[in-house]
Amino acid sequence: ETTVNQSSEKIQTEEQKPVTKTDIKLLKLYKNAEDLFEIGEIEKSFQSYEKTLKYAQETDGKTIQSKSLMRMGYICDSKNLLSNALVCYNTASVAAKANNDMQTQSQAHYNMAIIYDEIGKTDVAQEHYFEALGLDGEVENISQQVLGLNGIGNIFFDKYDYKSALTFYQLGYELAKDTDDSAGLAMSLGNSGKTFNKLGLSEKALKHYKNAIKFNSKTGDISKTMELYTEAGDIMANLNQNKKAEILYNKASALAKKEQNNEMLFEIQGKIKNIKN
Repeated sequence: ETTVNQSSEKIQTEEQKPVTKTDIKLLKLYKNAEDLFEIGEIEKSFQSYEKTLKYAQETDGKTIQSKSLMRMGYICDSKNLLSNALVCYNTASVAAKANNDMQTQSQAHYNMAIIYDEIGKTDVAQEHYFEALGLDGEVENISQQVLGLNGIGNIFFDKYDYKSALTFYQLGYELAKDTDDSAGLAMSLGNSGKTFNKLGLSEKALKHYKNAIKFNSKTGDISKTMELYTEAGDIMANLNQNKKAEILYNKASALAKKEQNNEMLFEIQGKIKNIKN
C-alpha cells in the first residue's frame, strides 16, 4: 500500500523500491513548485506544477500527479477560473483512484461539490458530496464527513427544505460529537440554529447558537464566533429582546475590533443603533 508523507522528499514507492534518478528529479520538480507556492509566487508555481505534472505523467508518478493537480485546481479556484479548477480536481481524483489514494480522491470530490454548489448545479454538487462521504468513510476521515454533511444540508437550506437540511446538520453533529471535533460541532450547531430560526423555533435556535459559540470559541476562529454572536443578536432583536440583542452585538463588535474587520464593525454598530432608536 502506498505511503504518502506530507514532506515530498519522503514519498515512498508502492513496492518500496530503491529511489531512482527519475524519482529524485520528480521530487525536486515538485518541491520547487511547492516552494514557489509557499512564498506567494502563484503564477510561477502554477507553471512549475504543470512542468511537474508532465514529467509525472511520463514517468507514471501517480502520487505527484494527483498532488500537483490538486494544487493547480486550488490556484484556478482562487482565481475564479472554475471550469479549469473542475478539470484539475476531476483529473486529480482519477489519478488518486489509480493510486488507491482515497483521501485525495475525497478532497477532490469535496472541492468539486463546493464549486458546483456555487454555480447552482446543486444536483451535481450533491453527487460529489456523497462520493466524498463514501471515500471518507473508508479512511475514517470523520472531520471531512462532517463538512460534507453540512454541505449537503446547506443545499437543502438554500432550497427552503429546512427539515431535510436539519437532518444532515444533525448527522454532522452526531459524528462531530463522537470525535470531539469542536469546529465540526460549532458548524453543525450554528447551521441547525439558523434552520430552527427559519422554522420559527427561536428558543431552540438560540440554544443551538449558544452551544455553537461555546465550541467555536475553542477553535480560535474569531471571525466565525463574531458571525454567530451577530446572528444570535438578530434573533433577539426580532423578538424585541433589545437589551439581550445589544449584549450579543457588543460581543460581536469587540471581536470585529480585535480582527480589525471595519466592514463588519460598521454593520454591527448599525444594528446596535437600530435597536436603540
